[in-house]
Amino acid sequence: MKLITARTLKQGMTMEESKLSQSYQDACAIAFLNENDMAKFNLKEGDLLKAKTSYGEVVVKCGKVVIDEGNLLIPMGPWANILIGGNTGGTGMPDFKGIEVEILKTDENILNVKEIIQKLK
Repeated sequence: MKLITARTLKQGMTMEESKLSQSYQDACAIAFLNENDMAKFNLKEGDLLKAKTSYGEVVVKCGKVVIDEGNLLIPMGPWANILIGGNTGGTGMPDFKGIEVEILKTDENILNVKEIIQKLK
């Protein structure tokens, strides 16, 4: 699958509230898939999934959206940042789209922002 990160309206609104709030986590710790991909990976909305790239892995909630098959959309935020890494290719900006990502259903917990920061230290 290909990872796509993007700003979403809900992510932007909750960011103004607090990046430590539950509403921010609900808006950002989510991965959106096409319903055909959800069926392929035996996922339903609300299930937990683990996304892995060569940079890291993160657990997020599964959501359904109209998107091309083979793409995984995660709103910009700490959960997406774990997956995109810091390689800028000399441009000063990391790659936010088109990163190879593996997904699998999991029963692991979603880390909150404080736990992610601790993990990255």
